Amino acid sequence: STSSSVSLLATGGGYVVFSEGGKVYAWSNLTKSRKLIIDATPSSIYMNGTTLYFVLGSTQSIYKITLT
Repeated sequence: STSSSVSLLATGGGYVVFSEGGKVYAWSNLTKSRKLIIDATPSSIYMNGTTLYFVLGSTQSIYKITLT
């Protein structure tokens, strides 16, 4: 059997953002489903409403995603 660690990263705008298996997912309260949003693990995350800001990579670039 396999197991993976799940970590809560942020909540807002009806979404729960969490990491599992080195990837980041958003679970929607409206659709009751999850969606892969980042195929990596960011070093930092901030959420404001449905907008997610995160820092990724060796250059520490800042990215923005609007969850819909």
